[in-house]
Amino acid sequence: MLQVLIFTWAMAAQGAAPPPERPSPAPDLVSAYTSGLAAQCGVSNEGAASPPVDRVDLTGDGLPEVVVDANRFPCPKRPEVFREHAQVVTLFRGEPDGRAFPVFQRAAYGTRIQRADGRVTLWITLSGADCGQQDAKSRCERQVIWSPRAARFELSPLARETSQGR
Repeated sequence: MLQVLIFTWAMAAQGAAPPPERPSPAPDLVSAYTSGLAAQCGVSNEGAASPPVDRVDLTGDGLPEVVVDANRFPCPKRPEVFREHAQVVTLFRGEPDGRAFPVFQRAAYGTRIQRADGRVTLWITLSGADCGQQDAKSRCERQVIWSPRAARFELSPLARETSQGR
């Protein structure tokens, strides 16, 4: 619930905060978001080698987007039985001034970054209707794509081989 509140707050405040003087290695909203996830799980981000985030340019503008996959957080407070449930994946779009804002969020079972032919692709693991299946336990991967025309991230259309589950 906290991550949804942070996402909603950040979307509303997108243009309100003044830019920092120099780009930050960890944008403020990303740090606040990952700290909130860590607090929910009873762990601290401080001193962690690296939170479960990926920094990759998914738009082709040379600026890194930040992918936060809550599935990868160590979570001792989460009972084992809930580890099979989808967790929130949030994508923050990088800005030239070093800030990043949440622009895509989805309940998913994980993420995968693919690097090939000089391109970076984000895949998320989904289930059920998101895979074109009625069985809620079915799984598939779908690509998260940047739509320059709409200026947003979207899920790739269902393809026959994708909807069959991987």
